[in-house]
Amino acid sequence: MRITKSKLKQIIREELNEAGFARTRQAMTGVVPNIETIAFLTGENPGGEPAPPEVNKENNAALESRLKAGNYGFRKIKGKFGSHEKSFMVMNIPRSEATTLGQDLGQESIIWGHREEDEEGAYFNFEYIEGETTIQTRQVSMSGRDVQDRDDFYSQVKGRKFIIPFFDDDYEGASMKVKTDLNELTEPQRVTYRKYIKCVKESLLEQKTPKYRWQKRGVAKVLLQQTIDEGRLRA
Repeated sequence: MRITKSKLKQIIREELNEAGFARTRQAMTGVVPNIETIAFLTGENPGGEPAPPEVNKENNAALESRLKAGNYGFRKIKGKFGSHEKSFMVMNIPRSEATTLGQDLGQESIIWGHREEDEEGAYFNFEYIEGETTIQTRQVSMSGRDVQDRDDFYSQVKGRKFIIPFFDDDYEGASMKVKTDLNELTEPQRVTYRKYIKCVKESLLEQKTPKYRWQKRGVAKVLLQQTIDEGRLRA
């Protein structure tokens, strides 16, 4: 899939939490080259105990505040896992910070994935994590008709459902890979966009300080806007 100027504009809308289901699915399949990691986090029902609605609302508000303070791009999603749940899909967050947030919020588990690429294409490797331990991995996510017909155990964006098939043996070892292409960008756009991608990757370096990673996330947002502005000037 080619990354055109219109698709770059969609990336900005994602940072502002305005993208829809299609954008969510593109990110989860590795099509969007600037999204290196994805985490699914919630503050609801800590310890696996049903919490009153007002407590769940407060916990998710606290999580949202921490995400905003950390310069993270995220979107709000819904789902049902025995009971209805509101959560966050967080982009470009290191694994250690995602697990720390999960533990701080009393969550038994989180989902975190990282983008990988080989000669066949790009894909996401998702991990089901309890504490710091990866319990299972999956390289596929699904949103077809069977998923849309589900009554339970799904996530949802803009009224449409998706799943990562953890604990389903039929998907052990399965993967989905896609190609990306930046050839339609102008040369100035490519230069700025490469700088942007470099900042995104640097924001995930676990050995760096939280301040360093926070700064790189902020600079990345500026560079992405510059990439779009350069395309707009030539349009």
